[in-house]
Amino acid sequence: MPSESYGQKNKDIEPICECVKYIGNDTYVASFGYDNKNPKAVTVSVDKSTVIYNFGKTKKNANNYFKKGRQYNVFTQEFKSKDKCEWKLVLPNGTIKIVTSSSNSRHCRDTNAGLDPIFNGTNEGGVIWPELYYLAQDPGQAGYIK
Repeated sequence: MPSESYGQKNKDIEPICECVKYIGNDTYVASFGYDNKNPKAVTVSVDKSTVIYNFGKTKKNANNYFKKGRQYNVFTQEFKSKDKCEWKLVLPNGTIKIVTSSSNSRHCRDTNAGLDPIFNGTNEGGVIWPELYYLAQDPGQAGYIK
């Protein structure tokens, strides 16, 4: 059952903008995830997790249930190139967390090229691209590393 209470010993949930991708017609899509380092899932009120875009004119509910651990690409939101997209999260202890994306944010890798990142499941180290991962597993496979 999700944790509705949020005592002082609880850790903050960190919202994350994974990346943005240009989808044409002057439009980008932002992908958001989070890191919940608490030992249990946490739920916040629906109105405490919002995504704001359209030059601040549009506000809608965002993810409000947070499984424990690092969760990738939980939801997406489209926005125009001159705009920004902001995820505002008010934690049960009153702490406000905001993450903002824009056309200048880190761009998503082209998944059509077969270069999807490999996530190591921790916040340390982040991602490693397949070419490097497989080379590190067996350097002799490259033919030029002995």
